[in-house]
Amino acid sequence: MKNEVSILFTGDYCPVNRIEELSDQNQYVSIFNDLLPIIQGADLSITNFEAPATHTTTSIEKSGPVLKVQPKALQILKNAGFGLVTLANNHIMDYGEAGIRDTLDSCKQYTLESVGAGRNNSEARRVYSTTIKNTRIAIVNVAENEFGTTHDEGYGAAPLDPVQNYYDIQRAKQSAEYVFVVVHGGHEMYSLPSPRMAATYRFFIDIGADAVIGHHTHCISGFEWHKGKPIFYSLGNFVFDDCAQRSGLWTEGMAVLVKITDAGLRCKILPFHQNNARVGVHLMKGNDVNGFFSKIDRYNEIIQDDLQLRDHFNEYCHRVRGMYDLFLEPYSNKYMQGLRRRYLFPSLVSSSKKKLFLNLMRCEAHRDILRKILSL
Repeated sequence: MKNEVSILFTGDYCPVNRIEELSDQNQYVSIFNDLLPIIQGADLSITNFEAPATHTTTSIEKSGPVLKVQPKALQILKNAGFGLVTLANNHIMDYGEAGIRDTLDSCKQYTLESVGAGRNNSEARRVYSTTIKNTRIAIVNVAENEFGTTHDEGYGAAPLDPVQNYYDIQRAKQSAEYVFVVVHGGHEMYSLPSPRMAATYRFFIDIGADAVIGHHTHCISGFEWHKGKPIFYSLGNFVFDDCAQRSGLWTEGMAVLVKITDAGLRCKILPFHQNNARVGVHLMKGNDVNGFFSKIDRYNEIIQDDLQLRDHFNEYCHRVRGMYDLFLEPYSNKYMQGLRRRYLFPSLVSSSKKKLFLNLMRCEAHRDILRKILSL
C-alpha cells in the first residue's frame, strides 16, 4: 500500500454546559486543544453525536434524561476536521422525528456525513461507504435498544440486532475492503463488557468486520485482538461536560487512530482528560499516561479470560442489585396482589414506571443484569 489510510475514532460528543458556549462562538480550538492536529491530520475523523441537533421543544416520553443541542454544534465538528458522525445512540430520538430530521438536515447543510439513523429501519441501517486513497471503507453503526431504535417504518437509530447486523456486515464486506462496526452500548460507569457484549462483538469479527469500536458507558474499557482484529469495548466520553462530574471515570477518555497498512491494521491509543477543571479535551501527559495504560492492561487481562470476565460481571450485578430491585418493585405480597386483581387496591405502577419497565426489558445491557439478579 503506497499510502496508509488513517481513521480516528472518538466516543460520545455532547456539547452542553461549558462546551455549549464555546460551540456557539465557533471556538473549536478551545474545545479540542492539542487533539486538534490529530483530528485534522487523519484521513477520516469520526465521533458519536450524542444528542439531536434541533430547535424543537417537544421531547418524547421516556425514562432517563433527554438531551438536545443547537444545530450549529454540527458546524463546529466540520470546522474542526470531522468527516463523519455516528448517530445510532440512546439519545438521538429524544426529541422525536423532528429531532432526527433536523439533525440529518443540519448534517447536509454543513456537509458532514452521518450514519446510523434515518426515517425508518432500512434507512437507519444504511452503511456508510467511502473510498480513501483507493481503499474502499464501510462503517456500520448500531445501538443497543432503548427508546430510540427503529425496527419498522418509524424514525430512529439502527438497532443492535445480531441477525440484521449479520446481513448488513456481509453486504458491506462485498463492496468494501475494510468494514468497521461502531456500537453504542454497554453498562454505564462499568469498565468492562458483559459476557454477552464480548460474545456479540467477537461475532461481528467472525462474520467479516475488520474492527469493532464501542462507546456509551461514559468510561473507558479495555480492548482485545480477536482473530487478529481489534475490538475496543468503550472509548469513554469524548466531549461531554457534566457539572456534577469534574473528576474520575467520566473525565477520562481515549481516541483510537486506526491505520490501514500493507501489514494490516495498526492502532494507536490516545488517552485524554475531558472537561474536568479545564474545559475541553487535553491529551494526557507523564504519569497520567502511565496510570491510564496500567488500568487498560488490567481490563485487557480480564477481557481475555472468559471466567474472570463472567465473575467480574456477576460482582457488578451484585453491586447494582439494590437499584434494580427498586426498579422492579412496588410489592410482591400475595394478599396485596389479590386485592389488586379484584380492583380493591390501586395500581402503584405509574405511566412513567411502565416506560421504565419497558426500557429495562428492551435494552440488552439492562436485561443482562435483570437475568442475573432475578436468578439469585
